[in-house]
Amino acid sequence: AARPKNTGKHFLLYVNSHYVAHREMAAFTLSQLKPMHAMGSCQGNIQAVPEMSGTSRAPRCQPYPEELRPDSVIVPGDSNRESNYFNRVTFQDFRFMLLFEDYNLPGYITDRIVDGFMSGTVPIYYGTEQVFDVFNPKAFIYYDINNPQEALDRIQFLEENPNAYQEMLNEPILADGERTIEKYFSFDDSIGNGMLKRRVRKKFGFPI
Repeated sequence: AARPKNTGKHFLLYVNSHYVAHREMAAFTLSQLKPMHAMGSCQGNIQAVPEMSGTSRAPRCQPYPEELRPDSVIVPGDSNRESNYFNRVTFQDFRFMLLFEDYNLPGYITDRIVDGFMSGTVPIYYGTEQVFDVFNPKAFIYYDINNPQEALDRIQFLEENPNAYQEMLNEPILADGERTIEKYFSFDDSIGNGMLKRRVRKKFGFPI
């Protein structure tokens, strides 16, 4: 599948509503580079840590009160409309998307990063480094939460060098093309009912 392109209108989009500390800290840090658009209740408000519930599900983020929200965080007026929450047309106005996994666990790679690619953005990703076996390392930014400076410097460089950014945007998404699909997304349907396999293959335009 051909990699879509973004309009380049805005810097960064962050779409999350459930609190994960490392993701909120990264959002805050990235918003210090340039203003970040936030859709959902997560806005990089690192001063507001919600109380953890007794369930395994992460609590909802506490957004900034409107009168206290810094200029570095932009909330679109229609960001609470469900129809726009995962809207690729909206996403294509952004050069980068912040797409972190909730956990860094071996083999745990969701289709979040795929949404970033197929929206025409450059994903800024955190999770297991096994992601490099599936997706082309030259096609996205890996944000190491324990040593974020390398990613921050890379993002700053790409913002200052449009040609380098376009080179990244032109990189193939998959680490090894169709072989990657065959290796990682040809699982028997008995594994997770084949849900991830079907979702990823559909997004990339491969037969289901």
